[in-house]
This record gives sequence, C-alpha cells and structure tokens, in this order.
Amino acid sequence: MLFRLTFFCCLCFILIFLIFGVLQFLHFRIDLVRLLPPREQSLLQGIVSSAQRALPVALYLTILISLSYAARKGIPILLSMFCLLLFPLGFTLALSEGIVLLKNMPAPENPKTPAPLGGPGLIFSQGDTSIVLLEGPANIRGPRVVSLAGRPLAYQETPLGPDNTPPALPPVSFRWETTAQINSIGTDFALTVRQFEARRDAGFIPFLVYCFSLSFLLASFRFAVDLSGWPLANLFLGLLVFRGVLAWETFLNGRDVQDFLGSFLQNYGDVSLTTPLIFCFSGSLALFYSLLARAAKNRRADEN
Repeated sequence: MLFRLTFFCCLCFILIFLIFGVLQFLHFRIDLVRLLPPREQSLLQGIVSSAQRALPVALYLTILISLSYAARKGIPILLSMFCLLLFPLGFTLALSEGIVLLKNMPAPENPKTPAPLGGPGLIFSQGDTSIVLLEGPANIRGPRVVSLAGRPLAYQETPLGPDNTPPALPPVSFRWETTAQINSIGTDFALTVRQFEARRDAGFIPFLVYCFSLSFLLASFRFAVDLSGWPLANLFLGLLVFRGVLAWETFLNGRDVQDFLGSFLQNYGDVSLTTPLIFCFSGSLALFYSLLARAAKNRRADEN
C-alpha cells in the first residue's frame, strides 16, 4: 500500500509539472508574438520561466490529489504524511536545482525573434482606440489608419512619436477569456513563484525550510479530504481548503504583513523564518485535528 502511494505521488508530480510547464511555455510564446515589434527571447529563457511557474502548482496539486488517494485507500495519516513530505518536496528541491543550473547557462548569442502575428490590415484595439496597419506587422513604420472615439478616421503615412520612433502599439488581441476567480488564483501562484525565487536566491537552506513548512502544512489537512463517504466531494472540499492556504500564503508574504511581523521579531531571530514557523504551527494544529477526527471515526466504526 505504501509503495502504491509512493508511485502515485511521484507520477502525479511528474505529470502535473509537465502539463503545466508545457501550458506555461505556450502562454510564454504567445505573449511574445502578441507584441510589436516581437521581443527577442531565447528558448532557454522560456523553459526556465515555464518551469518556475509550474513548480508550485505541481507541489500544491500533487499533495492534494495524493491526500485524497491516501484517504480513499485508508492509509494511516502519519505514514501518508511521510510520503507526501518526502517525494513532492524532493522533486521540488531537485527541480529547483535544475532551474538554477539552466539560469546560469550562457544564453545563445543570437536569439530568434518570433514571427509577428497577422498580415496587412491587422487591427489593434484598446479601449476606444483602434489602429489598422495597412502593411501589416512586418512594417510597423508603414502607413496606418487610426480611429479615436468621437473623431473622424485619421490616416498616418509615416507615424512618428518621440525621438522619431513609431508610437507604441497595444498587444495583438489573441488571448483566452478567464474569470475573476481564475485570475486571482493565477495572481496568487505568480506571487508564490516570486517567493520561491527569492528564497532560492537567498540560499538552498532558506528554500528548503520554506518548502518543507509549506508541504507540511498542506499534507496536514487530511481531515479535509476524509469528511464524507464521497471521494469526489471530499476532493472538491480539499481543493477549497488548498485555495485558502494559497491565499493565506500570499497574505503572509505581503510586504505590509512582513514589515509588521518584522517590527516585533527583529530582535528575536531571522525575520524570514516567521512565515515557515506560522506554517509549521498551523500544520501541527491541522495534523492534531486530523488524528482526532480519524480516531473518532474508527471508534464509531468499532461501536457499530
């Protein structure tokens, strides 16, 4: 049973990391070609950026799905926590080291510039302003037609801005629509990515301490995926709990909160340890409640 959980946990992390890494890489490339003129960016930089963004997502989702699997299989809480701390954390640390190595590799001397989107007659829209490039994005200095709200169409044969440069163009309207909830989750994960980078730049030990405390907190919420006899309902409940943990992580790492905590703890130790200590304390409470809930459930089962 422990071997199955280990295999399931490792497989989940690898698949989630690869899937989200590929999606982030596609998003990265699309953002490049949406800009005019297209930015020069090497393939290595895109891979590093995509891997950094996929890493915390893989950590969160792997622990959540593995917790649900352990609850369905009735694996003891402490035994499952050992697997959920060891393997996702190990993969996270190993991949972070690989990302550091990739970042330190020399970039190619002549990065390729992606081909611009669209052709002659390409229309840019931003607010009440629309711009039509008559010769397409291949010649952004070429003639264009500008439409402003409440004004007649304006033809510009050689558009020039400050310092004889062409006026800036908005990004090409090529994107997918998302809801406010999805945008907030993406923003919180982006802040977690920055926190991972800052901790790793500070050294391997600060990064290890932070990732361990976060993994411990997430793995302690066994009770959230073991409340009812419906595994799918438990999984969605766990998803809501993990969403709350992500928002709480963002709150604790905010500048105002860190300054507030630092003003009290600056004479007692390293201020950067405040968030990991809060994670560990909260995780201990969640683990204690999970053990009590499991013991109560087993007692009711024995009485029946």
